[in-house]
Amino acid sequence: MNHSRQKTWMRRNGGFTLVELAISLFVFGMMVLLFGATFPVATRAGHVGANYAQASLLAQQKIDQLRDLGFTGMNGSALYGRGVVDSATQNSDGSFSFTVVDDLIDNGNSVGYFPPGSTGKIWISQALTSTGSNAPTLAQAVQATVTIAWQGGSQSSGNFTTHTIIAAR
Repeated sequence: MNHSRQKTWMRRNGGFTLVELAISLFVFGMMVLLFGATFPVATRAGHVGANYAQASLLAQQKIDQLRDLGFTGMNGSALYGRGVVDSATQNSDGSFSFTVVDDLIDNGNSVGYFPPGSTGKIWISQALTSTGSNAPTLAQAVQATVTIAWQGGSQSSGNFTTHTIIAAR
């Protein structure tokens, strides 16, 4: 009888076997590895999305500043005088920079929006118009192109470009 009580007692005793414990630890370990592998990718994707969102907002702000200046204000001195660009002179590629004036990068005095080496540029070109079957002619309008490019260390590189037409009033 003593022997049968011992078997009954062992059956009532709850708990896990060593095999069940090993399997559950293996499954838990795989879940931790899966999370650990996807977390850096998700973080990087978040930074990329944030950079595109920030660039689109800043580019729209630049477009609004250019529209406020109007057709007659599309020259280096007017752009510089209103704080739209860094300098009244064009870069070698024909663009105007706005990297410093808008704190695109950390300049020591303020924290920048983008990683070091990022740039903001505006290209202004005469817009063309076509009148019927005639060849295109210069219009009383300019096309402004705003580009923000970022590069970056742990963040991926990218750029955002937008265009607008500014006509004479």
